[in-house]
Amino acid sequence: MHIAHLFTENVKKVVSVEIYSGGDHVTLEGQNRHGKSSTLDSIMYTLGGTKDIPSDPVNRNAGEKDPKHSTVTLSPDDKGREWTISRGWTKGKNTKLSVIDQDGFAPSSTQTFLDSLTAGKLIFNPMKFMNAEPKERVEEIKKLVGLDFTAQNEKYQELYKKRTVVNSRVSLLKGQVDGNASLVEPIPTRTLDEVKIERAEIKVKNEKIREKLDDIKNTEARSRIERNYIFKYQNEIVAIEFEIKRLKKEKIEFEAKIAKAQEINTKSVEYLAEIKKEKLELKPTTHLDDEIDTITNNAVNQTNWDNALVTKKNFDKAEAESKDITSKMEAVKASVDKQIAEAKMPIKNLTIDGKNVLYNGIEFDEASQEEQITVTMAIAMAGNPILKVILIRSGSLLDTKSLAYLKEIATKYKFQLWVERVADKASGDENSFFIEDGGIQEEKINDNQAD
Repeated sequence: MHIAHLFTENVKKVVSVEIYSGGDHVTLEGQNRHGKSSTLDSIMYTLGGTKDIPSDPVNRNAGEKDPKHSTVTLSPDDKGREWTISRGWTKGKNTKLSVIDQDGFAPSSTQTFLDSLTAGKLIFNPMKFMNAEPKERVEEIKKLVGLDFTAQNEKYQELYKKRTVVNSRVSLLKGQVDGNASLVEPIPTRTLDEVKIERAEIKVKNEKIREKLDDIKNTEARSRIERNYIFKYQNEIVAIEFEIKRLKKEKIEFEAKIAKAQEINTKSVEYLAEIKKEKLELKPTTHLDDEIDTITNNAVNQTNWDNALVTKKNFDKAEAESKDITSKMEAVKASVDKQIAEAKMPIKNLTIDGKNVLYNGIEFDEASQEEQITVTMAIAMAGNPILKVILIRSGSLLDTKSLAYLKEIATKYKFQLWVERVADKASGDENSFFIEDGGIQEEKINDNQAD
């Protein structure tokens, strides 16, 4: 369906505009702020809904009793019904909507009926798609082809946050693992208690040996003393032999002392002979002291090594967890890519990624203007297979070649273009209407009516 007739009164800058559109292209000409855009807005307000209507769309110069409405009559649909849609304003956004066919039949829900005609709101301003941010274009296409990645995005964000926590732990553990790189695994030794016990036993034995050695030393000293006495007394015997008589009593005493000394000496010699049979040799403990130091150091090294092994195990576990999460994130992205690949795009070689719309593998903003127009028109037309009407605002920003290309696409797919262009005077082109001071220039109206 196309727009066959438009009649608008007191909508924004429009005072009164009536257009019978007999062709596929309608051009609204005129200077800025005279009502061209308001005329296109009246179409959008009428066919759209309250969401498309500003807070106060009424012409400020209109009197209280002046009519404030817009009526759009559509060309017959595939069942031959010719629909007339009228929307009148009372105050602000409050409207009175009427939808009837040529026989006076009205659908059960007028707004639902209009929503079915204008499901793709892009027809009201397809150039908005060209000038939108990349992310907004992506959302528009997703809505058009029915792609909803809410669940995937939530899952991806959940995994992303989880991986961030894990990676933080991986980074911390990696620093500890790198710090343990210089550690050497300790060589197995006897236990510290085993060496200490052996050292204590040897010290006890050494103490007994020292006591015996000291006893030997003291006994030898006494033996030397007694021998000296023997030599002394023998010499005295020789000296006093000449005085035997006088010294007989004294001789007997000295002999007794000698006997006693000999007895003591004999015992000492026997004791020395017996004790010297034992192997009395002090054993060194320095090597055991060294071994104790080694074991103590090894115990510290073993603790550090065990801690390093635990750290490495935790690091490997965290790193594996991070890789697993990354794999799941990639799976989520793959499911999104699969949905995008399987989506029925409005034009061949059109796709989206996370941030951009791509056409023929090129980001939309990098494509030529002709390619951008091709994509924009395809999207706008795909969203409205029933009401084949497209409003082109700021058409003056398009060069002659681009505008001609727009019309070519519209004609090819049987869409009707309504284009506004800035002009100081009427062009005289077919289906062109020069709007001035909120109305169509009289000469142009007369020309069209004469035709």
